[in-house]
This record gives sequence, structure tokens and C-alpha cells, in this order.
Amino acid sequence: MRKILLIIVFFFGINISFGQIPNILCTQVNEDGSTTIFYQTVSIDFEQYTISAFNNTSSDYELAGSQPDINIGSFTDNSHNANNGQIKYSLSSNPTNISYGNTIFLSLIHNGGSSFRLDWTSPHLSPSETLVGTENQKYIIYRRFANQSINWQKIDSTDILTFTDSFPPPCSDTVYYKVELPNAYGCASVSNLRSHFVEDTEIPSEAIVLSSGVDLDSQKLVLSWTPSPSIDTKGYVICEGSPCIGIDTIMGANQNSFVCDTCNVQYVFSLAVMAFDSCYNTSLRSNNHKNIVLSENREPCSSTINLSWTKYSGDPLSVTVYNLYM
Repeated sequence: MRKILLIIVFFFGINISFGQIPNILCTQVNEDGSTTIFYQTVSIDFEQYTISAFNNTSSDYELAGSQPDINIGSFTDNSHNANNGQIKYSLSSNPTNISYGNTIFLSLIHNGGSSFRLDWTSPHLSPSETLVGTENQKYIIYRRFANQSINWQKIDSTDILTFTDSFPPPCSDTVYYKVELPNAYGCASVSNLRSHFVEDTEIPSEAIVLSSGVDLDSQKLVLSWTPSPSIDTKGYVICEGSPCIGIDTIMGANQNSFVCDTCNVQYVFSLAVMAFDSCYNTSLRSNNHKNIVLSENREPCSSTINLSWTKYSGDPLSVTVYNLYM
């Protein structure tokens, strides 16, 4: 009976000893490129927490640091720059109990405009050997803009290691991205940051001038046009002459006419319009349109009135006939 009891105690002790592995839970890349590793602490068979990083040249794990306190469950590695590439770590509490985990290395490809492709590496040792606590967790993609907010915006989550993002371009800003993998034990693996300067350089579509003529009631020159179809249009600049010098600004995307209070209708004015957007990108200038100025002349003691007028000009209009009214 005594022998049986000793055997049971012996095997029970073996199971405890080999069951306590300091599992890596999360790898968090800090802005300076250092990595903070979070792991499960152990309570027995402890020598020290030894953290090693894989050296691609020697194809082996080499010492990055150690933690002698059994109760501390994190370690920051300042000797490797995780902003430059993925770092693979091993962590042990003794020569037998070892766990593995990697940093998430994020890369960013500019597709053009305000579209970006994000690719990142896995923090897991392999697809079948994942970090403890990450079961059924998805990668979360975060984005923020330098000039808009200090807070990160969650834009999506995914099971795979790539994501394409697009957004309305800001006037001028820097976009930042990071990827996180949550852990059920309360931490998250965090990638390095990636950033890219973006700006809105796309000009709105031009407005099409319909006519430039005198309103009979007010005797003021009125320019009318078809509004720009661009959805970001904020208003219109009215210009005169050649070169075309701005004389007024009209706010509102759907505005389609301008009354020139300073234009003397006894003279010809060459007016054009340009649309502008929220970033003050300006469209191509419309064709200039010149109004008609009517003149009359009568010889003394004559019942005949001679009328003359300037030619109306303005593409794409083509005047084929002038109608006279009395």
C-alpha cells in the first residue's frame, strides 16, 4: 500500500511541474520600436523568466533579457526595433518550460488617392499553435488622422492578415494605422504604427455657363450656369476679363446665377465661373461669356432709329439670329 501511494504522489508532482508554462499572451510594439511582452506567471519550478529573440543570421534564439521576479508578468525588450520587422520571441521560466510568440509587423501600401492596403504578420508560432487566450479573436484595424483626433477609430475586424481601406481624402493630413489582436486575459497584441501623408488634390468638375445678359427689371447683368456635378462643391468664384480676375464668391453647391451689382450694363463684360470644393481646390474655368450692349442712333429731324449691338460670344453657345423687341 505504501508503494502505491508513493507512485501516485510522484506522478502528480511531475504533472504540476510540466504544466506551468509562462505562456506568452500578447506582444505590444511601442512607438519607439521596443516590445512589451505580457505572459502568464508561474508559481513553481522557477529560476527566472528568460526572454530570447530569434536571430535570423544564426537561426537561433539569443538572450534579450530576463526577469528574476516570479510575480511580474511583463517584460519590455529595448534591444530590438520592432518598427523595422517582425521579432520572434521565446520565454521560459526554466530550461524545460518554454513558450513562443511574435510581434505583429504592419506594412502599408499606398494604392493611390486615399486607398491603402495593410498587410501584417501573425503573432502566433504557427496556425495550430496560437497564443493562449486568442482563440476565436479577430484582428482589429484602427485608423486615426493627425490633425483631426488623438483617438483611434476602429474601422474593421478580420480573420486574415490583410485589409484594404479607403476614405474621403482630407484636405491635408497624415493617416496612421495599427492592428491589434485582443486576448481573453485582458491584454492585446499591438502592431507597429504605419503612416502616410494624404491630401485632396482632385479638382471639382467645372460649371457650364448658360448665358450672360441684362435683367430688364433691375437693369443689372446676370450670369447663369449649370452647377458643378461634383459632390464636394462648396461654391463658385466669378471672374472677369482675360486674364480672368476674381470679382466675387458665391457660396453653395447648387447656386446657378450671379447678379453683378458693379457691372455697368452700358459696357461689355467677359464673365466666367469656377467651382471650388471644401479644400478650396478650384475647377477649370468655364468659357467666358460676353453680354450684348445695345446702342441707338437717330439723325436730327429723322424718324429712323438706327440700332447696333455688340456680338454675344460664349462657347458652347452659337448665336444664329438676334430678335429685336420694342
